[in-house]
Amino acid sequence: ARILLVDYQPPFDADSCEYLQQSLTDFFSLVTHLNGPSRAPLFGLFALGRYPENLFQLQHVKGNFPRLHSALEELRFFSKKITAITNSAEVLLQGLQDAVTQFKRHSQSLRQSCYSSEVCACTCISPTSSMDSGSLGCGLVDTVTLQKDLLCFQNFFKNWLLDCETDQEHIRVVLPNEPGPDKTIVLKCDLHERLISPQFLPYRFKFMTNLTSKASCNTRPCTSSTYPVHNLHISQLIKASAICESVLYGMPYIVRPTVCWKLDWEELEANQQYFYALSRALQERDIVALLQTQCSTNDILPIGHFLLLPSDGGSSMLLKSITASELLLPAEFTQPVEEPQTEALEVISACLDQLEIKETYNPLLVSCDL
Repeated sequence: ARILLVDYQPPFDADSCEYLQQSLTDFFSLVTHLNGPSRAPLFGLFALGRYPENLFQLQHVKGNFPRLHSALEELRFFSKKITAITNSAEVLLQGLQDAVTQFKRHSQSLRQSCYSSEVCACTCISPTSSMDSGSLGCGLVDTVTLQKDLLCFQNFFKNWLLDCETDQEHIRVVLPNEPGPDKTIVLKCDLHERLISPQFLPYRFKFMTNLTSKASCNTRPCTSSTYPVHNLHISQLIKASAICESVLYGMPYIVRPTVCWKLDWEELEANQQYFYALSRALQERDIVALLQTQCSTNDILPIGHFLLLPSDGGSSMLLKSITASELLLPAEFTQPVEEPQTEALEVISACLDQLEIKETYNPLLVSCDL
């Protein structure tokens, strides 16, 4: 549960307000329409002028986008109707206290405290000693500095969707025992999401190809196929080495030239030659093709993006879904501060030496015990 305070004290200007309003609108237009449990269940909004004004009472956001949108639109016009603020620090402190009071009132109405509470103040002034956690009757107070940039604002709010709990690790990687004493090395790791899964979106069918409808059609007698045909347009060519695996998702599909019986022989032959030529050209240039779904001028549905990757033989290609900016979650790819210690490297090397290195991965030799 979060309450956002927007302080209009200079140098908070029209550009900052526009970036804030746009990033919040984009964020909640996505969050309020996601299926499944809400990652940002409760939200409240205050605008700080001569006094704190509650634009959106702390409440559930899911299915509540129209009211949220109206409150966010008020942010754009709020700066036009306020006069000079002479006691901004006092107003900010009062806004923080009002937010804490609203949290307590909401918890009492539910007779439980099932959500963690967080107050975020968007301000251009430095926090004072009167704004510490003790005077507010709440937990820790943290300061985050943002650049006046739309992407920075968007990433800040998308961080609300990340699981940052540190109660326990997510996975444990067990290495083979090193020679000598019976000592097992277990690496305890946290998992971090890279993108919002399109399966939770209302129009998820626009973000992935699906052969389920084709299979179901083939299980019952019918004279015509009803599964959809996806029109994918090549929009960009990208160096194969520049693709990060973390932005790929979904079910991969092998792509081959069609053998549809409805086409005449000449068309099938020409289509096959063009397919092989495209695969060969992509492979020789070491590039992949970025495809996107075709949308008509009157179509307001989202656009799906895919990668078409060539194969070594050229007889087939691989189609994989790739994320776009709206679904991308912020991530930090930091380099190690220092090189691993020599002792740690020797231990890990000894563990890895217990395993045979395979030249290739053969799934036929690996069982999942179904």
